[in-house]
Amino acid sequence: MPLFSYIAIDKDGKQKEGTLEVTSQNEAISRIKEMGFYPTQVAEVKDTPEEAKKRKEKKGKKKGEI
Repeated sequence: MPLFSYIAIDKDGKQKEGTLEVTSQNEAISRIKEMGFYPTQVAEVKDTPEEAKKRKEKKGKKKGEI
């Protein structure tokens, strides 16, 4: 699943940054809005093959294993 980075503004006008693993840019925007933020920038993160592998491995682990 693609990874999207975002910059958004919260209800207090503070800038927030983060990443979301979702299927599309539209889904990322919807999720950001659901969190109560106003998205100002959303872009797909282009992983190198090594980064993609690490992300998949991390996703499969339980919280106590990381």
